[in-house]
Amino acid sequence: MDKYEYNLRNEEINTLIGRREFQKAVAIADTIDWTKVRSVKTLCKISDLYKINKRYKESKILLEQALVRFPNGKSIVSSLCELCIKMNDIIGATEYYKQFVQMAPTDNIKFILLYKIYEAQEATLDERIEVLESLKKRERIEKWCYELAKLYHRTGLTSKCVEECDDLILWFREGKYVKKAMELKMLHQQLTQPQDVLYQNMLDPDERAAYIDQTASHSAVDERVEEEPDDVLVKTVDVGQYS
Repeated sequence: MDKYEYNLRNEEINTLIGRREFQKAVAIADTIDWTKVRSVKTLCKISDLYKINKRYKESKILLEQALVRFPNGKSIVSSLCELCIKMNDIIGATEYYKQFVQMAPTDNIKFILLYKIYEAQEATLDERIEVLESLKKRERIEKWCYELAKLYHRTGLTSKCVEECDDLILWFREGKYVKKAMELKMLHQQLTQPQDVLYQNMLDPDERAAYIDQTASHSAVDERVEEEPDDVLVKTVDVGQYS
């Protein structure tokens, strides 16, 4: 394949990726000998394309080739670590994690990589909590703050779970993880009035109507429980995820 034909195929791959037609794009990628390509950026792009198509072996080969051409690429090393985790190669992932820490000892991505390794190893929840707490001390990242709140929930640390949810809502104010944090908090206690308004604004009209109906039913049950004598057993209603 000459340079002109390679450029045509590469451009076609870019167009298909832009259209999210990843299977068609990878079919063209299969026709190219990537060992002759020197561009690190292109190798990483095609590696991602193979990864999207769950062809992890080919993806890893291209990343390793990119790392040879750019040995100081810490993002390549972190990608190799995560790819090894996807391939259930925990030993390989651990080696790339160590390499990343040597290259970038102050980069907070090291905590995320370690957490993913712990998750793959099914490490204890306490060990995972320790990693995410260390990350939070250095940087608040919405996704991982929510993950920390979930771990508190799973370990029965209710007050810490609610505190983490409140903290996430206060810091970020919007986005899917803020919404998830509100729903997680509602498993333990009611939202504050400002949080409730914020949450309702995140819902579409049908969801908002269902939420208002369910919370109203819940409030009615609470009022009946307060009115009933102590020796009367009151059956509460199931208000689903908002309970």
